[in-house]
Amino acid sequence: MSILTYWAFQMGCRGSKLLVLALLVHLLSVTGCTSPGQPGPLATGESTAKFVSRVLQEKPPDANEQTQEFAKDGQKLVQEGKWREALETYNAAIKSDSANPEWWYQAGRCQEKLGRLDLAEQSYRTALNLRADHAPSRHNLVMLMSNSGHREEATKMVEGWLVSNPRSSAAFAEDGWIYLQNGDLPRAQARLQQALAIDPKEPLALAQLGEVYEKMNRPDRALVLYERALVVRPDQPPLKEKVERLKKLGVGIPKPD
Repeated sequence: MSILTYWAFQMGCRGSKLLVLALLVHLLSVTGCTSPGQPGPLATGESTAKFVSRVLQEKPPDANEQTQEFAKDGQKLVQEGKWREALETYNAAIKSDSANPEWWYQAGRCQEKLGRLDLAEQSYRTALNLRADHAPSRHNLVMLMSNSGHREEATKMVEGWLVSNPRSSAAFAEDGWIYLQNGDLPRAQARLQQALAIDPKEPLALAQLGEVYEKMNRPDRALVLYERALVVRPDQPPLKEKVERLKKLGVGIPKPD
């Protein structure tokens, strides 16, 4: 047994699979088993010691960089309306990190757009099982249930969430959304303002309170709230459309009461 083979065996016993692979590749290149036109380390003058040192210094792909890449690619596809391709991206992200609720939420959005409502519901519930306070998943699940004839069940879910999290701005915002869907503007307004008193940057509360003001014939206030919501969470195409619509109508800065 050569000293290099012995070294690879010892490293393998210690679990250094990357180094073992590197050494085996090096052995192949030393013996001439390289790709056509690709010189091995001996041809380039690189010693085994330098080769091993270089491999050990090489860093594996950074997890944060990979996460950012998935998010960037997925968001671009969503903005282009390529929901099937976006779903493939988020499914790949789930395979990479199945404990990240954001990937399940984004997959649910895509599944919902593609009409796969049962799968979308499962994805939202999985996200909430991973993180109970993942507000976007909660909101999409509540909307999905409400729109599929299960509004009473959705309402009870929100009420339970509010009872168990009395200081959650997202829970107050969700309750406000329920009141808004039922046409109860005063209660919706009160709940949404309670949410913003806890967290002035609660995106759902900002957007929904804007809708309340639109229904109250105060589009100027609605515009301000929509724009604030977009600052907090830019990835809201329907909200951008509302802002553009109001601006085209000439809506400007709110006037004093």
